[in-house]
Amino acid sequence: MRVETTWLKPTERPRYARLTSAPVADRIDVCLLGPVEARVAGRPFALGTTKQRALLAVLALQVNTTVSSDRLVDALWGERHPPSAHKMVQHYVWQLRKALAAAGGGAEIVTRGRAYELRLDPDDVDARRFERLISDGAPREALALWRGPPLADLADEPFAAAEIRRLEELRVTAVELAIERDLAAGRHREVLGQLEALVAAEPLRERLHGQRMLALYRCGRQAEALEAYRHAHRVMVEQIGVEPGPELTRLHQAMLAHDPELQAPPVDPAPGDLPSGVVTFLLTDVEGSTRLWEAEPAAMALAMQRHDDLIAGAIEARSGRMLKTRGEGDSTL
Repeated sequence: MRVETTWLKPTERPRYARLTSAPVADRIDVCLLGPVEARVAGRPFALGTTKQRALLAVLALQVNTTVSSDRLVDALWGERHPPSAHKMVQHYVWQLRKALAAAGGGAEIVTRGRAYELRLDPDDVDARRFERLISDGAPREALALWRGPPLADLADEPFAAAEIRRLEELRVTAVELAIERDLAAGRHREVLGQLEALVAAEPLRERLHGQRMLALYRCGRQAEALEAYRHAHRVMVEQIGVEPGPELTRLHQAMLAHDPELQAPPVDPAPGDLPSGVVTFLLTDVEGSTRLWEAEPAAMALAMQRHDDLIAGAIEARSGRMLKTRGEGDSTL
């Protein structure tokens, strides 16, 4: 399947008080949500060996926090570290300092006794910005930062497994929050395909099961919504030996009772809620979407999730409004 994506220009973002005098236009960005890289003014620069990139990632995850040399040795080599590990950390720090100074952007690594600290605006580390955006209630904008599996080229480094699990857990939480907003806005048809793929990938996430049930119910597919509950019940009992939680059970009971509270909210905004004056419209379309949905539904659901996250993140960042979506990715206004 070939899906072409037009990458959006990074949104303007609120800045923390800067720790250096470097101009904002030449700031450095440390990117961990995908293969690890660093950029200045949008241009990547060389970071050296795998261990040097790993060192930068560890320091960036703890930006503006002092990290001891012992902790860095454990992060880079684990319990079986070479006798010269501390001297190797010093060498990697020296190399990174040179790379950062040559690139510009104002980031610096300072030494504090037998410890090191990366001094940088926290919002210039995409993983930290991702967490802030979730806290700020902007899950779609947060998800648009992802370029692939986090720390993708460092997955075998000792420190990486725990961080990858943590970031992936946060990503799924952000997806759930974004879908919650879509359901509250009456976009149940648009998210149903995405939910099917997510439930298959994360079968133990009760919230995703509940969202899928609600989307099916609001699409007029009540029998399938009830079957979705039975599927969730079966998965929970067979895989972890527990019954579904009270929230999922209450949703099931409400569906059996045809509770009017489950009905979808009105989709179209009142005329007074729409902007006036000069407005900008963004229209998107996925060419051949019907054929792609039929040929590769799982891959198409994941591709459309990425598409929707980028579009919704850009709209959310500029206080815009999603007016209409037709079909499963046919067009968005």
